[in-house]
Amino acid sequence: MTTVAGLPTSRGFAAGPAFVFSADSDLNVPEYLLGEGDVLAELARFHAARAETRRQLEQLVDDLAAKGDGTESRIFANHLVMLEDPTIIDAVEKRIRGERLNAACALRRTMDGFREVFGRMDDPYLRERVRDVDDLEKRLLLALLGKTDPGFPKLTSPVIVVAEDLTPSETVSLPREFILGFATDRGSTTSHVALLARALGIPAVTGLGDVSARVRVGAKILLDGTNGTVTLNPDAATLDEFDHLVRREHELLEMLAEDGGGDCVMKDGAKVKLCANVQPGVPLAGLSTFGVQGIGLYRSEYLWL
Repeated sequence: MTTVAGLPTSRGFAAGPAFVFSADSDLNVPEYLLGEGDVLAELARFHAARAETRRQLEQLVDDLAAKGDGTESRIFANHLVMLEDPTIIDAVEKRIRGERLNAACALRRTMDGFREVFGRMDDPYLRERVRDVDDLEKRLLLALLGKTDPGFPKLTSPVIVVAEDLTPSETVSLPREFILGFATDRGSTTSHVALLARALGIPAVTGLGDVSARVRVGAKILLDGTNGTVTLNPDAATLDEFDHLVRREHELLEMLAEDGGGDCVMKDGAKVKLCANVQPGVPLAGLSTFGVQGIGLYRSEYLWL
């Protein structure tokens, strides 16, 4: 039995088989020099890929908005803004024209430069936005190379998703009815998978190092999103203790649901107004279920960032 510590990203407990997701994150990008007469055609290929990516993103934004997934639709609306960013477009065009690089190679080198910029940022929230760069680049490369994204594999039973990391596109394609929890090697409390997990009330632990390489597919694991740990190969005593935690959590949630919406009353009869601390990414829809009557603290520094 091994317990791996990470970041407690979304509260709750989950026990189940591991589904190890390994995405084709490193596309084989060809690199070659263009002939002088091929530059204009390559520029046209780049802009055709942008047009196809724009079509995909606009459709995705509309679909998510129709389902009421406001947070996720805004993520991909931001990808549309990045797609039209003249800084990115001009840099790719300059490499195609000036260095006579093929479009896919010019795009990869441009995005590598942006990844370096995000990687040097001190703020963890801003640093995590490099996954948006990765996601947009992958869409453009797939369009340039004439390939399609296979998306998330089909699941037929509940699992705990174990991965190195998940891009926004991979996260949004998850079959949510079968997801018990998330365990990722990388990521932070402000990553896209963290925001989704909290919005859906799914336990999650991020920043686990190399857990995706250590867990066997189908092996039962225990995920503690409250304390930020994942236990591999749990023994019988640990399983019993964890089952007790899961049952206790369910009891508390049922008790809160029964009492939700009413007054918070102390033993001496005094009424207390229950308020919630919130920040961007915290879902508000379910707060009233637990008797929340107002906002106690709004983390405005996240809004400013």
